[in-house]
Amino acid sequence: MSHATVTLDEIAKRAGVSSRTAYRILNGEGGKGARKDAIERAERIRAVAHELGYRPNQAARAMRDGRFGAAGLMLSRGESTSTVQSGLLQGVHDGLAEVGMHLTVARMSDDQFRDERYLPGALRDQMLDGLIMAYSHNEPPELVALLERYRIPTVWVNNARAGDCVCPADREAARLATEHLLKMGHKRIAYWSFSMPGGHYSIADRRAGYCDAMQAAGRRPVIRERELVTTTAAREGDDFLAVAREWLDVKQRPTAIVGESQGVGLVASMAVLALGLRYPEDVSIMFVDQNVEDVGGLALSRFYCQAAAMGRAAVHELTAKIADPSTIRTPVSVPFTLFTGRTCAPPT
Repeated sequence: MSHATVTLDEIAKRAGVSSRTAYRILNGEGGKGARKDAIERAERIRAVAHELGYRPNQAARAMRDGRFGAAGLMLSRGESTSTVQSGLLQGVHDGLAEVGMHLTVARMSDDQFRDERYLPGALRDQMLDGLIMAYSHNEPPELVALLERYRIPTVWVNNARAGDCVCPADREAARLATEHLLKMGHKRIAYWSFSMPGGHYSIADRRAGYCDAMQAAGRRPVIRERELVTTTAAREGDDFLAVAREWLDVKQRPTAIVGESQGVGLVASMAVLALGLRYPEDVSIMFVDQNVEDVGGLALSRFYCQAAAMGRAAVHELTAKIADPSTIRTPVSVPFTLFTGRTCAPPT
């Protein structure tokens, strides 16, 4: 018998049960009771289905239930607007598996959103129950309009919006990092940033978190920023180590630095050593970033957001959005984790 012709009616007939019973068992709705006859009946149905090579007809199930059991992950081809860590993918995948859903992925450039001929079937056709947008910033208005037109339940990840989004608690993390250094006795704490103009919201949030802590402690914020240029080719000519050495080689050198990213933390540590200073005895360093659980064996102190937790939170919000598409979900803030690393009190 061809697998394509196997139906629930055929399985039910061979197992000696009703079609409804076969449907319930093969969809995990029954057969778990304590009664011996019920357990044996469920095992018989599954054995027949296995023997015939039965595969559920997802199209028929979708027509019956109004659900496809699928979520989409939309990525941008932009250089920095869709940074997706493996942890995020793992969290999304694991979260969907727990609710019996699978994942499809589409990746597009901004220009393609302006031409419907290039739209993936996930947006053009009704194939998904919902969509996770891994588009962190500068999303084209045409994309937002498309999502509204096709009325796809959508949750944005790592994108600070008024609702229906899941984001790391960047401002809180920078505040906590600064407070950690303040509690150790540091007073001259500088904030360093190599940021992209008009970039991700976290750049402003992390700077604000540092300022929150410094102002609450009655200390003057000291901010050192060097903006990244927008093209990769030009960026390769920037000598950030030289910039960092200039920031350190001053009379009122900071005794501690809060870096807005892993890259800043690494450059700061190299600058400390290049000037013949001791780390962390002369200068302590902390940074804030996402999904940084290891820094090449360096014991740099950091607050990091676990991307897998963000992925799971996005799935939780999406399933709620699918169940109630008309309600705007309150933004979800994912906390950071502290790795203390090597920091110490300021030199006396």
